[in-house]
Amino acid sequence: MYRTYFFISVLFVSVLIAGIFLRGRLTNRDNYQQEFAERYRVYAVTVPTHLNFCGEKVPTSDFEVFERFDRELTINTYFQSQTILNIKRGSRYFPIIEPILKRNGIPDDFKYLCMVESGLSNATSPSNAVGFWQFIEETANRYGLKINEEVDERYDIAKSTEAACAYFKEAYSEFNNWTLTAASYNMGINGIRGALNKQKANSFYDLYLNSETSRYIMRLLAIKEIYEHPKTYGYYIPQFLRYPPVPVYSETITETIEDLVEYAQAHKITYKTFKTLNPWLRKNELKNRSGQTYVIYFPQEGAEHLVSDFYGYDEQNDSTVIQTDVQEPIILRSDSNAASTIMAASKVQDSLVYVEINHIVERNEDLNGIAKKYHTTVPKIMIWNNLEFTTVQKDKLLRILVRKDLLPLIKVQERRR
Repeated sequence: MYRTYFFISVLFVSVLIAGIFLRGRLTNRDNYQQEFAERYRVYAVTVPTHLNFCGEKVPTSDFEVFERFDRELTINTYFQSQTILNIKRGSRYFPIIEPILKRNGIPDDFKYLCMVESGLSNATSPSNAVGFWQFIEETANRYGLKINEEVDERYDIAKSTEAACAYFKEAYSEFNNWTLTAASYNMGINGIRGALNKQKANSFYDLYLNSETSRYIMRLLAIKEIYEHPKTYGYYIPQFLRYPPVPVYSETITETIEDLVEYAQAHKITYKTFKTLNPWLRKNELKNRSGQTYVIYFPQEGAEHLVSDFYGYDEQNDSTVIQTDVQEPIILRSDSNAASTIMAASKVQDSLVYVEINHIVERNEDLNGIAKKYHTTVPKIMIWNNLEFTTVQKDKLLRILVRKDLLPLIKVQERRR
């Protein structure tokens, strides 16, 4: 009898403990699910009220157009990696593309077509379309780009942009409409013309097209919208994190170059830098037997260092902490102007590491010039002053940290009132 009671008691306690354990696990899981539901958020994007391409209104009152655009805006908003790269690359390559478009009378919005086509890179598609503007060989030859064993000018951003402009002019003369012109870059002039005639329509937005072309313009509009209003879609990419243009100069050649490696070294640059600036040269030699004229690009003196300074990765000469006998950097702060602060700093003991200077922006000053003056970098000034863009207004007060041993190199004057 005792054994029976003992067995029943053990069984009861075991069941009770198991129940408590299982209830605890269920409670934890329920709590987790509740916390997940309360904290996790994915927001749908809001389609802007007014959209246009090259000044031509997008009829978002048409529910099919609205939903097609909403799809591309959602996809590109949440395609964060490519969207960030688009924004970063735009700062480097749009200054090359925009003047060419303007000179040819092509609306500025066409620069975003480059993002749709290649993500602003010298990409090669499965159909062998090449470069920023994704020309196939036949079309490239038609619009004047040279392609042979040694040279492929589809990789030359300036020349391929000129060729794209020639296409846009031809298409616009056919359609007298920029949206149809852009759509034809994907479907072809004959394809768009045939669709308009067959469907008795005169607007891109009234056409029933294949999936690729119907999405093409909407993707273009979405990329434009995000690029022009990045914060609206959650993108915070300050100017100092965007790729700066590389200053270059050009030389025109008509002769043979037997060895491009030696040619690059003769210009005091590496072969890597040479190929980066001239990707249209496809071999390590240029026979040029027909005596063609080519334009070759070289970095301006100090260009590579200038770009490194822009990023703030060259720590050798800028305002960084030096090793001293103190554990933490000491900062001399002053409410006075730069000249007065530097004079005061000379009286401070040698253990000082940093001097904080208040710089008031003068007329025609920019961050590059200010950074050089104080032997620091543009990104550091932007970080210290919570700046998003490199443009600064006259009379703006900037906080600058300068390493004390660099102070003798800084020349500033009392500000004239």
